[in-house]
Amino acid sequence: DIFNMFSKLKRKEYILKDLIYPHLESKLGSLKSIDSVNIADNLINQINTCPLGQDGWRRFEDIIEKVLNFVFKDSFRTFLLEAQSRNISGTDIKDYIIRNNGIDGFWQDMKTTYNCNNIIVECKNYTNEIGIEELRQVSDYLSKDTYGQFAIVFSRKGLDKNGREKQSDYLKFSPKKMILVLHENDIIDLIKKRSMNESPEEILEYMTYNAELQT
Repeated sequence: DIFNMFSKLKRKEYILKDLIYPHLESKLGSLKSIDSVNIADNLINQINTCPLGQDGWRRFEDIIEKVLNFVFKDSFRTFLLEAQSRNISGTDIKDYIIRNNGIDGFWQDMKTTYNCNNIIVECKNYTNEIGIEELRQVSDYLSKDTYGQFAIVFSRKGLDKNGREKQSDYLKFSPKKMILVLHENDIIDLIKKRSMNESPEEILEYMTYNAELQT
């Protein structure tokens, strides 16, 4: 009945363009926003309830994969995420690799400053802060031109004092390496940023800036 009535109306284009389409767009935008908030709340709950240490390491990796898809998918021209990337011998394993074809200024800056063609992402579900040994592992991955000199570690408790000193050391080497270590609170902040349709890269940019100032 509605469509039959509409077919008899005059100025159909005006009604569609100026009345109906804007109304539908506003409603769909609202629904999309609500959906993002629901996804964000679910991800945050999964992080908060994930067991620390060995019991939850696989679950934490799965959660981070969901986080990466939710937080960064719209930041790249084509979001290419590869899980458990291995070298030919199978001895060199990275948790995740993201192709850096970023449309955001931050990712372009990482490509220019740190030659980051592919972003290495590591997951550490440790009960304590991570330190020098974990950074050395990631640093070894960054020795190859395929990846560049930028990586992100998603951890539960962040970086300890010795780890922060080692992070600064890597920025003094040539080529310098930027290894960001996120606390679970930082991960939650990324999720919240995306759910509010804000740029999650602002958090990474601040962390990068802060790390560079410590050198």
